Amino acid sequence: TTVSSFTVQFETPDVGSVSGTESALRSVPGVKSATTTSLALGGTSVMSVSFAGDAATLKLALEARGFKVSEGGGALRIRR
Repeated sequence: TTVSSFTVQFETPDVGSVSGTESALRSVPGVKSATTTSLALGGTSVMSVSFAGDAATLKLALEARGFKVSEGGGALRIRR
């Protein structure tokens, strides 16, 4: 399976939400790494996610973990 890099946008109302979301993504099967690349406390931050699979499979894996996932602008946007 090819490992690809994906851009994931997520809401970060506080510092805890950053580490919590990173940890949640790292626990998703197939995710090799999840690192915040742009931090915007009180707004939308950006994470780079390395995943063994395609975007559709990543979206399904995130939804299985309770995330609401939307696509647009070459990125996935997640929220709980």
